[in-house]
Amino acid sequence: MSNKAIALLKVLLHGDIHLDEITKYVDLDINSIERNINVLNEYLHEKGIKPIKKVNNMYSLENRDEKFSEFFSKLDILSSRERQDIYCIRLLLDGYINLEKERQAMGVSRTTAIKDLKKVREFLEKNEINVESRNSKGIFLKEINEGNLYNILCEKIMKLFIDREFLSKQRKELLEEIDILEEERYLEIYSQITEKFKLKKSSFSYYAIYTMAIIEKIKGSIDYDLNGIEKHEEFNETLLEMENLKTTIILSSEFKKFLASVALKIRYSCDLNIDLKESYERFINKIQELFELNEKERKELYEQLVNCYAMGYFDKKYGVLWVRKSPNSERCKRLGQVVEETLKDLGIVWWALLSNSFS
Repeated sequence: MSNKAIALLKVLLHGDIHLDEITKYVDLDINSIERNINVLNEYLHEKGIKPIKKVNNMYSLENRDEKFSEFFSKLDILSSRERQDIYCIRLLLDGYINLEKERQAMGVSRTTAIKDLKKVREFLEKNEINVESRNSKGIFLKEINEGNLYNILCEKIMKLFIDREFLSKQRKELLEEIDILEEERYLEIYSQITEKFKLKKSSFSYYAIYTMAIIEKIKGSIDYDLNGIEKHEEFNETLLEMENLKTTIILSSEFKKFLASVALKIRYSCDLNIDLKESYERFINKIQELFELNEKERKELYEQLVNCYAMGYFDKKYGVLWVRKSPNSERCKRLGQVVEETLKDLGIVWWALLSNSFS
């Protein structure tokens, strides 16, 4: 079964959906969707799971229960990106990998493994992290930018947590190996932070905190690269609040600085992320032009949509899939079309996820 068939199943797990809507979420034409549905149904039948039904071009799954988490956890299929992420996580966490051992666990050829590792090397080199091969011993870290190393590790492990309900066998085993802390205690800390600073909760910000705590536990004391956020006018005040948190966990002074940076990133996500801010400005400017908005109206629209836009950005970045039914209102449908067309024209690649979040 292909990765595209698995992506299609993830869409269907969100609820009944029309054939035309499916094309917004998977890179398949209508005929290819039909073929993949047939492949999925054969596989589901073998596993004792009820098949996908089609009525008037509406597809549905009858039992979206815990069987599907078990189903994904037994799949051996990995995309090239997922394999590369596993290599990257293991290399950055342990300082080395045995490529032969890893590629056998993934069930891929040596040629495929070498191609994947080449991509990992290129990615790491761009981030000032170099590796070297040692005969019969493996691949080892050589020269590293520590700040980049921890940020890359955090993002890649976060993806595992965010996608935890749909992890294939190797990715699930990796997450279970890494998940060494008591998550409930960090949820309490996160709740304190969001309540104290009146921040919007999201899986992205929570798992940024929990994942970095895991990395610190495994790697030891970390000198966090805050990317200049420590110069923000509110940083010292925010850090003081973090120092006063009442927790059942002993937090290092450096980790508290990291918490302060996360709180500011949540509050000012669009201002502190240059790529996000630039694309949002382009989007709002285009909408202002299309609807002939004055400056007051533009400002109001900017403030109303900024959180929605930021969530679309992070959904795309971390591969989060939120499937929403099309609205019944013709006005909402038309507005959704305008948003889709605008984002496409601007070349903003997360347009599919974002436009559906407006609906």
